[in-house]
Amino acid sequence: MYKKNEKEKIKKLLENITIPETYQIKQKLKQEKIDNISEEINYQFYKNEFYSELISRIKDKRKIGIAVGSRGIANLDKIVKSLVDCLIQFKNIDVIIIPAMGSHGGATADGQKDILAEYGITEEKMGVPIMKNMDTVILTNIDGEAVYWDKMAASLDAVVLINRVKPHTSFRHNVESGLFKIASIGLGNQTGAAAIHKAGFKTLGDRIEKIGRYIFNQGNILFGVAILENAFDETQSIHFIFPENIPTVEPQLLKLAKKNIPQIPFENADVLIVNEIGKNYSGPGADPNVTGRFASGIHSTGFQTTSLAFLNLSYESHGNANGLGVADVVTQSLVSQMDLVAGYTNTLTSTLSENAKIPMIMPDEELAIKAAIKFSHQTNLEQLKLIRIKNTLELETMEISRALLKEAAKKDNIEIITGPEKMLFKNRRSL
Repeated sequence: MYKKNEKEKIKKLLENITIPETYQIKQKLKQEKIDNISEEINYQFYKNEFYSELISRIKDKRKIGIAVGSRGIANLDKIVKSLVDCLIQFKNIDVIIIPAMGSHGGATADGQKDILAEYGITEEKMGVPIMKNMDTVILTNIDGEAVYWDKMAASLDAVVLINRVKPHTSFRHNVESGLFKIASIGLGNQTGAAAIHKAGFKTLGDRIEKIGRYIFNQGNILFGVAILENAFDETQSIHFIFPENIPTVEPQLLKLAKKNIPQIPFENADVLIVNEIGKNYSGPGADPNVTGRFASGIHSTGFQTTSLAFLNLSYESHGNANGLGVADVVTQSLVSQMDLVAGYTNTLTSTLSENAKIPMIMPDEELAIKAAIKFSHQTNLEQLKLIRIKNTLELETMEISRALLKEAAKKDNIEIITGPEKMLFKNRRSL
């Protein structure tokens, strides 16, 4: 993109910008987690109050699908495999796995199956078929709009939902990302996801809740498996919930999930640098609940930054750079990895055009960081509040500039590890 002489011109424009030395800090985060996933699944599945009720509900079922969605869930392969093993203990029951990801994977069946394979969910490892096409049927009409659902899921005797409960990246409601979302959007495939999103995000939570309630009441959902994760993106708890109880239980789990979100331990910064974004970290690449930058315009009461830079795109994102548009500056390397069709599929489905916009592109990481500093409007280097993180999931360690040292020293949960050191770029990072 940049020719050699053009890079030199950009470099000259930023030659008066100095990148400050940084200190590496470590914050203490809650670490409650499940050590043995299979053991926990078996415990929850065979608990008397759940198992005895399940026996009465499953007796006339022959074909059961496990709907699996949402990228980046910790231990997803172990959770799915353990659940498969529990279900196949029942005689005369055939179990299949159905990818349930809305428009992810390029809105193709093969793309969604490939995503599952990356997380270790294959037919060989799970011992059951993984079946998917993107066909849908219309279940009903709600508020004059058709409710689309996966045709294969609709043909089964029962469906089990698996999803992580967490705050959504584009709206606020009593249900956000979780069992409601996989039921209404994940299993709606691209057609259903686009239909739900087309009116925008102001009413998205209401639509997800109404559609989810209908799906839970129509008799096809056997139960849901709701997962909570701690601040280290580790499995904290697993909850087996019958469909009629999901509307009551999920909002309570969401409150707990919001407390678990890893956070940048400062109120604000002049510059935030994110080493890597990607769909494996968050739907929009970098979780806006961490960066404070919401493409949908949600007002964030948490961390805020004047300038934001994204440096790289994860391999696991397969070129999908959806969410890039909230940054102020990115690198040429990141942009060169973009698969426009994959990203645009998500953006056109979600109707958030901001996610597809491309910020200012700098030739390399050093110049991107210098540009971000220039955009911060902070002219005094000693007062520049700069933070650099790996991604929006891994926030145990990060780099900060000297201007944040006093604030860090006042916090009991922060330890200063090293510094001051010159900032490193590309493959020579300390983070």
